Amino acid sequence: MNLINIKEIIDNYNSTIIVIYKKHGLRCLRGLNNECKIDDKDIYPFYHKATDFFSKRNSEYNFHKNIDDLLFISDAIMYYTANVIMYEPFINNPIKDRVTVDEATTLYPNYQNVYAKRFDMFSDICFEKIYAYWDRIGDLISACIETGLEERNIYFTKVIDNIPVEYKENENFKWLDSFRGNEFKEMNEKRVDIVHYFSSATNFRFEHLSSATNREKMEELMRERRSLPHFFKEAIEDTFEGFENTLYFLIYAQNK
Repeated sequence: MNLINIKEIIDNYNSTIIVIYKKHGLRCLRGLNNECKIDDKDIYPFYHKATDFFSKRNSEYNFHKNIDDLLFISDAIMYYTANVIMYEPFINNPIKDRVTVDEATTLYPNYQNVYAKRFDMFSDICFEKIYAYWDRIGDLISACIETGLEERNIYFTKVIDNIPVEYKENENFKWLDSFRGNEFKEMNEKRVDIVHYFSSATNFRFEHLSSATNREKMEELMRERRSLPHFFKEAIEDTFEGFENTLYFLIYAQNK
């Protein structure tokens, strides 16, 4: 296979990903056509309106790199979510592959196929990228508002938990605080398990083994598995809301 053929395969793959973006309404901060708008606001002027005041006071933090990284990670979340969506219809289903052992026992085997393996790989990356996005949000807020945290403790949850009391009545901060205690917490619990303990593929394999003859539990396990594309699509929407609420919160904080 020569380079021309390989490039054609890559181009066809990327075209498929773009079709998925449009079909499922996936989006990123940069926009599918590099329009860089959020609710009809140009992202760069919006960002600079929120941060220029603080950049004059904190010359050590690179605000330009922060917005660039937020945009790039947003691209990545959309891309990996599209891959999860693409592979999901083709993952193996133990219920369809069931085998009758005897009159009383039916076995639901996990014949992991390549689509399921890719589904798990991209799902794990989605969790990591979503966490990275919120980590950058935490970095940004901490660069603007004094939290008293040491550098090694600056990450989203710690930053939100250590915002000074005089800022906490702001409605935009309340959104961030609520998100930190609910959607982010749920996502991060899954991420911590994947990053520090076992991959989603390994977790599924062992959960399957404990339920291999129980149809009801197997159906529940598959429903949870197939719910990930929706979970990630909602997480994308949270990144948009979080971006706006963060910048409006920083605009508010300039006047405190």
